Amino acid sequence: MHKLMFVLLFTLFLTGNIVGQTVDTLVIPHKIEYAKIPVRDKVRKECQLEEKIARFMVDYTKKNGTYSNIVREKPDSGDYHVLEAKITAAAGSGGGAWSGAKSVRIEGTLKDASGKLIGNFSAGRFSGGGAFGAYKGTCSILGRCTKAIGKDVAQWLKSPTQDALLGDH
Repeated sequence: MHKLMFVLLFTLFLTGNIVGQTVDTLVIPHKIEYAKIPVRDKVRKECQLEEKIARFMVDYTKKNGTYSNIVREKPDSGDYHVLEAKITAAAGSGGGAWSGAKSVRIEGTLKDASGKLIGNFSAGRFSGGGAFGAYKGTCSILGRCTKAIGKDVAQWLKSPTQDALLGDH
């Protein structure tokens, strides 16, 4: 009887039908919307931060292989995780690097298909533009921030935790 139980449990473990089964599908929205925060109209309209952050999160999550299926809308059924986030700060005065460093901050959660919280984070990045920053515009510099945030979040998705601080904190 013990051998039969062992074989059954071992088979369940090998087929992934036991606690700890990995979830292959991740939902990341098309846009990471702004929270109700003041943001310069030019930044909001021209820099496309909402789309860039979402795109970089998808790109880097695909690269790290944490999820084999990344979708933009919740599936009708099945087991999946949902990444939800909001832009909570975007500082980017005009004048490119000449007007100082630029920054972006987001807050987000990872939930399972039933809505149960798996982890949450705050991610922020700032940049002065890097090499030749004096010749880059505000949107270009903020784009560097969104790229770094996308990479930070993708790394966090490998092992999500509660109250994680990502990036420049």
